[in-house]
Amino acid sequence: MTDLSDTIIAKSDQTNAIDLIAGPKTIKVAEVHVKKGDDQPTTIKFEGDNGHPYKPSKGMRRVLCAAWGKESSAYPGRSMTLFNNPDVTWAGKKVGGIQISHLSNIDGPITVPLIITRGNSKPFTVQPLQVQDTASTQDKPEDHDTALKLAKAAANEGTEAFKEWWNSDEGKTIRKLVKDDMPELQEICKTADIVVESDPFGAPPIEEGEGAS
Repeated sequence: MTDLSDTIIAKSDQTNAIDLIAGPKTIKVAEVHVKKGDDQPTTIKFEGDNGHPYKPSKGMRRVLCAAWGKESSAYPGRSMTLFNNPDVTWAGKKVGGIQISHLSNIDGPITVPLIITRGNSKPFTVQPLQVQDTASTQDKPEDHDTALKLAKAAANEGTEAFKEWWNSDEGKTIRKLVKDDMPELQEICKTADIVVESDPFGAPPIEEGEGAS
């Protein structure tokens, strides 16, 4: 007997529609390679693809160009949601295929005409994808008051300590929130530097509202 199972395995060099039969999948683009002349000229490698990149159809390439522009070098870092559309046809038959339902970096829905058959097209709409920032959000300030409190605490350690904190992950996350407070923060740094010079052992700072009794 001849085992035909090996002959029906999906191509292993890419993500296939059958791989999404369990549901949609959101991917983050890592690299994009274009090789003109191939049947599938565009290869989109994504984080965790395990050697199975996404090779968009001509229709989905039109969607990407309309939404993200023609320059593929801008795609890495952006995200998209792929799904298996069982109604995709090939040679007049429904065979299923991968399509894009959502894209990051777009302000609203984008509709692109997709050619179904010669002289016959159908509008295809892709929705905006809201992607949570994957950067560390630990201790990330939610408002100006919290950010300024953190910045003042760092400034109270002196100029050098403040610079080190300013270039830390936490400092980088709040720069925009406290940029207008820099003159005040610089004065705090200067005062802290004077205190350190006069008291190298670093006497504890006096809290607001406290004083000599």
